[in-house]
Amino acid sequence: MGKHRTLPGLTRLIALCSLFNLGFRSRCLTAAFQVPSRLRGRAFGAARPFFAEEKERYNAISPRVQKVPETVVPPPQPSGRAKVPLPRQKNDPKSPPLVDSLDNTVNDHWTVNLLFDSDCPLCMREVRFLQKRDTERAIVFTDLADENYQPEKHGGVEFADGMKRIHAVLPSGDVVAGVEVFRRVYQAIGIGWVYEATKLPLVGDAADFLYDVWAANRLKLTGRPELSHILLERGRKLREEGAGGGSDDED
Repeated sequence: MGKHRTLPGLTRLIALCSLFNLGFRSRCLTAAFQVPSRLRGRAFGAARPFFAEEKERYNAISPRVQKVPETVVPPPQPSGRAKVPLPRQKNDPKSPPLVDSLDNTVNDHWTVNLLFDSDCPLCMREVRFLQKRDTERAIVFTDLADENYQPEKHGGVEFADGMKRIHAVLPSGDVVAGVEVFRRVYQAIGIGWVYEATKLPLVGDAADFLYDVWAANRLKLTGRPELSHILLERGRKLREEGAGGGSDDED
């Protein structure tokens, strides 16, 4: 009986000692972690005046760096000549106006004067492509549909002839037509190899034939009236403008 009573007492004593040991260890660990932080704070507090003196001494000895104002670099100016406005289709306010480029060209060294129809949507696609690639301004673009178009300034090419087939005028005054025009303008923009094969006899004849078929049906394929109707309408407008100008002069 005595042995059985002493066992619970010993068990309780061992449990109390274990709890005391754990508490003591936790306090020791907490103190171990707190000591470095305290020492660290005291060390920095003691060294703070020293750092302040060293900073003042450095500022007094070393020259002060002055901030240099930033220089504004102007954007690079494009070399060469100014750009000629791109042709546009009529009634298109978002595009630059059409011009008679021979009268307004800024390049005296052009190599070909292209006569185009600004009322033709497919023709305008080709013209815009050529003008984007014509960085040297070697091509002069002249609008046949412009009411101020003057044949005597453009190799004597009449409006009706220019509407039937594509024409171009060379600086020498010579006039070329058909596929030869494309050879000239593509050579002017540096990609003459596109039409190089058309210089061969058989290939050239086939290209001329296909272009003639296209030119004969161009107005119909682009949804426009026949050439005779276009000529009548253009003549009427020119007569009305002439009559209007004459009445203004009389007034």
